[in-house]
Amino acid sequence: MKAVIGVLYLLGVYRSQHESLRSLWSSGHSGRPIFKAAFSINRFEQIVSFLRFDDRDTRQVRKINDKFAPFRSLWNAFNENCRKNYNVGPYVTTDEHLIPFRGRCSFRQYMPKKPDKYGMKLFLMCDVATAWSTIHWSQRPSAPILNSGVNVTTDNWFTSAKLAADLLCKHITLLGTMRKNKPEIPPEFHACKRRPVGSSLFGFCQKQAMVSYVPKRNKAVVILSSMHDKKEVDEVSGKPVMILDYNKTKGAVDRVDQLCHTYSVQRRTKHWPLAYFCNCLNLAAINAQVVFVAKFPGWEAASPHRRRIFLENLGLQLLRPWMQERAQATQSALKRCGFVKQNPTKEEQQTGARKRRRCHICPSSLDRKTVDRCCECGQPCCNDHKRVTVICDYCCDSLSP
Repeated sequence: MKAVIGVLYLLGVYRSQHESLRSLWSSGHSGRPIFKAAFSINRFEQIVSFLRFDDRDTRQVRKINDKFAPFRSLWNAFNENCRKNYNVGPYVTTDEHLIPFRGRCSFRQYMPKKPDKYGMKLFLMCDVATAWSTIHWSQRPSAPILNSGVNVTTDNWFTSAKLAADLLCKHITLLGTMRKNKPEIPPEFHACKRRPVGSSLFGFCQKQAMVSYVPKRNKAVVILSSMHDKKEVDEVSGKPVMILDYNKTKGAVDRVDQLCHTYSVQRRTKHWPLAYFCNCLNLAAINAQVVFVAKFPGWEAASPHRRRIFLENLGLQLLRPWMQERAQATQSALKRCGFVKQNPTKEEQQTGARKRRRCHICPSSLDRKTVDRCCECGQPCCNDHKRVTVICDYCCDSLSP
């Protein structure tokens, strides 16, 4: 399974998520030799198609009370590992994250403002400084950071005066934009033609501050904060400090979305648990790089394409033990065969040429013929289905441990 995950990471590095696997495993210019060295195409497709993340016998009983039962156990384990292996900094952001998926799923959603439009929504909480991410279901982003003293930046879907008060009781401050229909916003804070552009109105109540800033005519941006308690305006830009702090800390989840899409391991699938699994691999790679850079800070400065290099090394490290073990098995098989191809038939001895026969792995519609024979099974095999010069893919899989 580590080798399968390594192949998925390399597929993401090469940005081949939507490329045909047959093309990647071919011997032509579009193929990647490392994939053929790791698995045969049939074996890899078989493993991916058989991936399951729970006990199928008890799934129907658990699905009565939990629609997420097919992936719940692995999901909880992944979240727990993310939380216990990293302590977030003083600023975190929580926002929506969409897993692209167009198959059948009872909780699939349509979000027109997201690049993928259709998918399964979840909520990410990310460290602003490092983009470390963890996942939570609740609309209240407090479970992993109780009594930690951090500040949570949210958008207008979360922000309310009641939430700010609840979080403040748990030693967590809140900073976020507010929707216009919130009842706690005073009428003077709404957009008005009489308010000049660049003006700000401040309000303070019960350890909470609110500012209404006019960026352009007849428009107002309302920010609620339990972290600020003064009327502070930047002298250069003329904007309130609350607005500037919000702009600095609001983009962590969007940054994680960008990183996930750049080298995504997700492939087209009709099974939503597999889509969640690939998304967990994307997030795990981001978190792993955060831990690695914290341990080796000089590496990040010396690598201009550091994320691609890190993911490629990660995939190779996961693949290397399996490839070494597989190579040893293949070498022992070649020794048993004496590095000799199958003996020619009487007809071939008389004519002096080996008869071309159809490859026993390729579909008959391709009608791909070859003179080569597998030294294990004696069947004809073309160049695309030879792991080594004289053994076909099927025999290599049977010889591998």
